[in-house]
Amino acid sequence: MLRDDFLLPFLRARKLDADRASSMIQAMVTWRRENNVDSILDEDVSKVEKCIQVRHGGRDKSGRLIVYSQMGQWDIRKCVLAGQSAALHRYIIKNQLEGPAAIARRSRNPVTGGNVTQLTSIMDMQGFNLRSGACLGCLQFFGVWTYNYEFYYPASVYKYYFLNTPSSFKAVLDFVKPLHTPGTSKALAPLEFDKAAKDRKSTRLN
Repeated sequence: MLRDDFLLPFLRARKLDADRASSMIQAMVTWRRENNVDSILDEDVSKVEKCIQVRHGGRDKSGRLIVYSQMGQWDIRKCVLAGQSAALHRYIIKNQLEGPAAIARRSRNPVTGGNVTQLTSIMDMQGFNLRSGACLGCLQFFGVWTYNYEFYYPASVYKYYFLNTPSSFKAVLDFVKPLHTPGTSKALAPLEFDKAAKDRKSTRLN
């Protein structure tokens, strides 16, 4: 647990304050133990993946691993109504663990290893609507996702890119914004809705 790729995100989140970063790590270790996180990668999430999916794969030009999701196609409400809210929260933990775990594997690989400690997140929002993505249980899902990220997997994402984002998604961002640290707010690429802006963003991503 004392590898650089593990420690750096906590130091980065607390502006290199070692004492505050240490307290954050201790809280994270307690949380992992209480939530049985060490065995979560072996859990069956197939039912939840019928509602939401996140994929890890590829790298950006700086060598950061890419996390991609078609968030606009997620139907969080479907899982909530099926009584799978607890499973959704476990999926959040599993997904957020997979990113840092992939970074750790890469850093130990003599061929692909490198000084990369963050991910790039790309989310395609085409199709997002308030009914399936912003119900009460849906907002709770996004709240838990954001809280876990800020306190247990901090500063692990270099930049969040939102593609094809409808203005309705602003309701979700406004809900989780109070949980964002300044670093996360900075990592959010500007939301752009008009076609010219989308073309500019596409050019930057390429």
